[in-house]
Amino acid sequence: MIKIEQTSEIIAFLKECQLNILNDQKNTFLNRKVSLGTHSMMQEKMAKAGFHEFIGDKAHWPSLFYATDEFKLNPYFQAVPFQSSLTHGVQVNTMTFVSHRLFNLLSVVDDPYHALNDSMVLRALDKPLTTNILMKANEVWMMNVPSESMTIDPIAQKVSGRVLTFGLGIGYFVFMASLNPNVTSIDVVENDRDVIAYFKEYLLPYFPNKVRFNIHHDDALVWMKKPLHDYDHIFVDTYQNEQDGFYWWIKGCEFIKKDYPHVHYWIEPSITRIMRVALLAVLSNQKGRFDPMTRQCIEKIRAYYHTHDLICHHVSDLKKVLYDHQLYRTIASTPEFNQSKSNQTKKHKSNP
Repeated sequence: MIKIEQTSEIIAFLKECQLNILNDQKNTFLNRKVSLGTHSMMQEKMAKAGFHEFIGDKAHWPSLFYATDEFKLNPYFQAVPFQSSLTHGVQVNTMTFVSHRLFNLLSVVDDPYHALNDSMVLRALDKPLTTNILMKANEVWMMNVPSESMTIDPIAQKVSGRVLTFGLGIGYFVFMASLNPNVTSIDVVENDRDVIAYFKEYLLPYFPNKVRFNIHHDDALVWMKKPLHDYDHIFVDTYQNEQDGFYWWIKGCEFIKKDYPHVHYWIEPSITRIMRVALLAVLSNQKGRFDPMTRQCIEKIRAYYHTHDLICHHVSDLKKVLYDHQLYRTIASTPEFNQSKSNQTKKHKSNP
């Protein structure tokens, strides 16, 4: 049951959240050109647009430039050479990324005021970057770029013991996790034979031989349904962005029976924002048509609160629930109400 006390403060807060969702101003900064001469002006524009990094004293505002030479010191970039080739059904090319254009460096960053004014972290390379991209069937499989390292490195540094990861790609996570002295073994589940063959022949010889490492050619969904209690940490990285990552996040939450801190999803904050927007729709009693992902979230939210109570008397109560990441995993693991009802009906019919 959900019960929201309709105070003037709560009504105003819900409207503020809705306006923040509809405000697309931050997205207009993607790919904007920034130079040394326009840097300060761009920071001020981003501050007015609500980017959280540019709140407060200007002296503490971060630079918008990301050092390309610093990225090239990355251990993977230094150790693993790529050659443009087409082998094992995998195409490897080099690509040059231009400098002085804003790009998204990290996952979505939570609004510090918990009003759904969540932000990207935008940066621009200070020099062009020539790096490698792995392609399969003319689609980009993975790239060795700053946004990958900045979103994967913290997880590779956090894991320990026996590690299981879903998705191989160019092996970036495996490489970085192998450098972690707290990791004792790594198992990888990858469904594409061509990617495995290319990795073993051309990339693996350059990897640090510090931990036991196994690749399993199998379906990630099949493995997710297995008992995985032998692993200390699990990392799910089988997707390209938050849109296709939503499916894998939902399936992971449904199937992997593991304590919250020990299962990691690549760019999870960006994925859970989809659930946050859906929860706001439920809390605000919004009507209308929703996209399939939001609709699925709404069904799961309704199913969860069919057996749990949410009573909010104050705005602080709403802020707490809207930014409860563990709650979102619990909701994601809940069968949709229609599905649960359908399953109960089937059971009833098959067991007269």
